[in-house]
Amino acid sequence: MSKVVKLGQTGQPLKDRRGKVMYEKEIRNEGQANVPWLNKHKLTKESEHHEWLEALLPIKTTEQSSVSICQWKVFANMRAVLMNADMAQYYKSFKPITADEYKQFIALHILQGLCPSLRISMKCTTQSEDPVQGNDLCFKIFGRRG
Repeated sequence: MSKVVKLGQTGQPLKDRRGKVMYEKEIRNEGQANVPWLNKHKLTKESEHHEWLEALLPIKTTEQSSVSICQWKVFANMRAVLMNADMAQYYKSFKPITADEYKQFIALHILQGLCPSLRISMKCTTQSEDPVQGNDLCFKIFGRRG
């Protein structure tokens, strides 16, 4: 049983005296959106993609999320330290990654999945230099040496 919006004869959601949408319980064979979770994160059909990603993969762990960007960041930094990346003789310019940099890293890989190129570094050129693989947004965020 799941709660679904009660529809009137015109197909519009019915509302009670206070103006709140009315729900009814119905047997569903297929999945359905979790309405309280959507309301908590203020997500609708018109929500932007980044709002959905921030709700599903938050920056910091909450009581309802099992994974967060900060946990991934900590794992990546610990792994780098365990592989001696912080020692000056190996990588002189090593700095631990921040949560914002990790968000940019995830976004770059999502972009690579949507529009693949031979090398991700090809996306760090402007579209005027490389009209096929260049990306002005990646160039602005990461720079030429991204």
